[in-house]
Amino acid sequence: MIFEVFLDKPAVISVLSAGITGTVMLLGQWITRRGEDRRHRRELAISTAFKCWSLDRAAALQCVRNGGESQAVAAIDLYIFHLVRLMDSVVDKHLSSDELTRVLANIRETVGAAHEAHLKSDNRDG
Repeated sequence: MIFEVFLDKPAVISVLSAGITGTVMLLGQWITRRGEDRRHRRELAISTAFKCWSLDRAAALQCVRNGGESQAVAAIDLYIFHLVRLMDSVVDKHLSSDELTRVLANIRETVGAAHEAHLKSDNRDG
């Protein structure tokens, strides 16, 4: 075979093994980096969701303190779900404006349904 001719030479074997090793290492680093990027995006989504929830809650409390009507604030898990799903759906994807509109509408519909279910659950419990 043609490979038998090249495998008798130590230099060729060294180059082949270095190439294979380098390829495996690059693939491993690429997979690790993708995982780190995804973890970072999730941490960012959770942190942002908590900040948004805190601001909405503070605004609702301030409204009540000022004599206004009580405002319902969604549970924090809905904020987290919304932002994690948004990041997973949008980040690193080249979406057209129509696709982005559909993705956002789908997320809003899902979160809205979950919020309604949460409110019904609160009314039954309390």
